[in-house]
Amino acid sequence: MKGNGLKPKTQEVVEMAKIARTEEGTARWAWAYSLVVALTPIASELRAQDTLFFTLMFKNQDFELTTQDGYDRIIPRRDNLYTSGNPGEPELPAYFANFIIPPGKVVHEVIVQEVNTRQIPGTYNIYPVQAPLWLEEIPNPRGLSKEWLQESQPVKFTDPDSSIYGSDSLWPGVYISDSANDGFFDGATIASVVVYPFQYRPLTGRLFLAKKITFKFILADVSTMPDRPAIRAPHIQPLYLFT
Repeated sequence: MKGNGLKPKTQEVVEMAKIARTEEGTARWAWAYSLVVALTPIASELRAQDTLFFTLMFKNQDFELTTQDGYDRIIPRRDNLYTSGNPGEPELPAYFANFIIPPGKVVHEVIVQEVNTRQIPGTYNIYPVQAPLWLEEIPNPRGLSKEWLQESQPVKFTDPDSSIYGSDSLWPGVYISDSANDGFFDGATIASVVVYPFQYRPLTGRLFLAKKITFKFILADVSTMPDRPAIRAPHIQPLYLFT
């Protein structure tokens, strides 16, 4: 790694063209703690449109840069951020977000509206995702503990995928999953998406952090409705007043 990591002031780099804002208006939101990100939109505005807007913010302090085995690793320091990827791919954090959407609706499409990115000073050789060690596949006739088995096994390093690390195309190349998983929790309809705050150009070692990501859900009607509890815990009930 060459540079001062994530702590110093970064220099803004334009990585994506900004998409013009639509004329549909911007909904107001009430933040809450439930699940990963729980946003409850104002009811009157939801009935007037089938589009919901969201904005997520990331800052340098959400991450820590360290080194391991001659590579640079990005360690998440914020709730709901986890490293992700398949073996051999660059190991970059992903943010798993859940949103409350109106009853009787599902997310038909996820569209990124605007992304503000900044380049992290320096060049980086990002650590490749390592293949998991499946303890169930290790012979254990003496019934030893899983902790002992894990520590006693030789670790085989997973090399970087040359088709990715030999390219200078942005990885992973998207800022948010293009579809949302829908489900129900405590009577509320939940839409889940995966957000990728980092973009990486492996060949030149350039690393970019999305400081702000604005996106929208295009909703569609659905006939399946969850059961709606009449009484919830006091700290949860305010989340559902407008759903």
